[in-house]
Amino acid sequence: MSEFFNLIDINTGVNNSILAQIFENNKNIPLKKKVIEKEFVSRKMFLDIDFPISFKNIEDFIKNTKSIPGDVQRDIRTFHDKNKLYGLIKNGNCKTLTYTWTPLKKSNNETIIRPVARNLYKTQKDREKFISDNNNKCQLCEISGKETRMSIDHWRAHSIYNIDDKKIAILLCEKCNNIHHNNDAVKCILNNKENIKYISNWVKLEKKICELGYFPNKTDKNTQNEIIKQITEYYLDINPLRSNFW
Repeated sequence: MSEFFNLIDINTGVNNSILAQIFENNKNIPLKKKVIEKEFVSRKMFLDIDFPISFKNIEDFIKNTKSIPGDVQRDIRTFHDKNKLYGLIKNGNCKTLTYTWTPLKKSNNETIIRPVARNLYKTQKDREKFISDNNNKCQLCEISGKETRMSIDHWRAHSIYNIDDKKIAILLCEKCNNIHHNNDAVKCILNNKENIKYISNWVKLEKKICELGYFPNKTDKNTQNEIIKQITEYYLDINPLRSNFW
């Protein structure tokens, strides 16, 4: 058994396992963010293809791919945040950003806890069923998955709440998911305050999650209250919201 940490051993979930393999193949080599993104997407696209496969053009090839990542940059950021204590180093910013895997000795990091997997649905079959059950539409803006990439995410930000219960799973388009990121989902309605249907969808989902016992923490609740106040005031001069809207 190696005396150094191995990213493959300490990361679970499809996306984390792919990133772990990339870094383990390039120990002590600074990798540009774009290089990581390209290999990550390539590995993910080929992951669920049924071989043998034959295709005459790019359209045929795309039809045979099932798992195109929804937010690669977020996956890399989150992977770094979880593994920096093991020796994953980030340097630079924007165009100069690089990540370097320099594994630490286990004896230097005895208190580190194995990260919790972020993927709420562990198999492609389960993910596809969840998407189908939600009509392949973003549960906030309702755009179809035929028009944009979709992601299954946590309604309560996983980096803050560390909850892996399928009951808080949410299907979001790439745009809504980028706004949500590690924020409370209420940030999404602030960016879409002109869309009353969008806001109503947030209210419905927030109530559902609370009824299941997953309440926002004090910080997120304060953020919700502030944004609700802003939106309520915004509609006063347009079409005041009914008293029980929220």
